Amino acid sequence: MGFNKKMLLIVDDDVNRLELIHRTLYNRLITTPNKAVSVKEAYGNSKRSKFDLVIPDLRMPRCRRLTIVKYVSEHYPKASKIWW
Repeated sequence: MGFNKKMLLIVDDDVNRLELIHRTLYNRLITTPNKAVSVKEAYGNSKRSKFDLVIPDLRMPRCRRLTIVKYVSEHYPKASKIWW
């Protein structure tokens, strides 16, 4: 099962880690994952697209873990999630 038509969102405040994950998924899954360096940016992305897979960093500054867990769960109930 390929992810070539799936929408992915990666949220991480560490730009280097974000780029590494983005490149890895892009090269291996033949897709262009959406990326956000802040929860605010992720909120903006979520208004434009529906995602099938969301990979949020739970240790981001100025964002409590429960805030992002709640937001992702409410806005993407059917999406797969990888919490880290």
